[in-house]
Amino acid sequence: MNRSQYIEYLNRELYIRETNRKTVSTSLAIVFIVLEVGGNFVVCYAVLKTKKLYSLTNFFLVILSLSDLVRGIVLMPIWIDVLLNGQKNFTDNGCKFTGFTSSFCIIGKLFTVLLICMNRLTRVYRPSTYDWLFQKWFAVAMVTVTWLTALTVVIILTTSGLAKIEFHPGRAICLLIFEDQSVFQDLVVAQFIFSVIIPLCLNVLSHFKAFNDLKEHKREAGGKIRVQIFNKRHDEVENELENHGHDIEATRTLLGVVYGYIFCSTITTSIILADAFRPYYFDRGTHLALTFFLFVNGIINPALFSRTNKPFRDVCLEIFGCKWSRRVIHVQ
Repeated sequence: MNRSQYIEYLNRELYIRETNRKTVSTSLAIVFIVLEVGGNFVVCYAVLKTKKLYSLTNFFLVILSLSDLVRGIVLMPIWIDVLLNGQKNFTDNGCKFTGFTSSFCIIGKLFTVLLICMNRLTRVYRPSTYDWLFQKWFAVAMVTVTWLTALTVVIILTTSGLAKIEFHPGRAICLLIFEDQSVFQDLVVAQFIFSVIIPLCLNVLSHFKAFNDLKEHKREAGGKIRVQIFNKRHDEVENELENHGHDIEATRTLLGVVYGYIFCSTITTSIILADAFRPYYFDRGTHLALTFFLFVNGIINPALFSRTNKPFRDVCLEIFGCKWSRRVIHVQ
């Protein structure tokens, strides 16, 4: 089976689906999109609205949420339309726009995750270097360069003839299609290295050091309070312990988000690797699962953020009116 025959087979499988299968897949897609777009919108809105959430940690998380939010909004109409109608009903320009934008967001997110890994690694192993390397404007500049690099990569791939943006009937979206299978294999291997192996190694190193620091922090907390009268004022000790606690919370949040990204990337890139080295083998359902996991990757970020970051949870509860105000009883 060659590529044209395989694409024809996927198109036929997509078109002849029964009504109940169309309904189920479309309904699941709507749920996934609502969760991704809604969750990442809440992250962006809560952080940008609340000054007490302004921090470098949350800045990185907002960048990740913006990438998932834009990708979800761009892919939403095409993905839903294809799953519902069983065929492509949009123009080639629309396909190229959605494919280019989603590829840009995916690559930009990958580079941002690597930047987060370097951020935490520097923070736990080289605090003095971290203080000047990740200052506010320098961090903004690094993120800007990171996303400009991602944009450059997509432009080079699409203009050099290495890849073109086409509709994939199995994935039900438009994406980069590589004409040369050997180039595709090399790039997928590189994707697996940069999206799974390197982040995992950096995260494990940071996690190991952060875990030891947490134990040390808990052991020293009581001792510092006991001897504070002899060496420091009470407010100085409290501020030091509070800052250390915030740093541990930030590390836990970022490491959790990176682990979630690694989990989804391991599944998706493993399937893509198998598809690259054994082309025209998977059925349409396997390809469609890749698209669903793409959205799962975007859903995990806000879920892990809310789970590991208590200030963010409190702000969300206040924004949505879910936090009861305590009654104050005055005793005369």
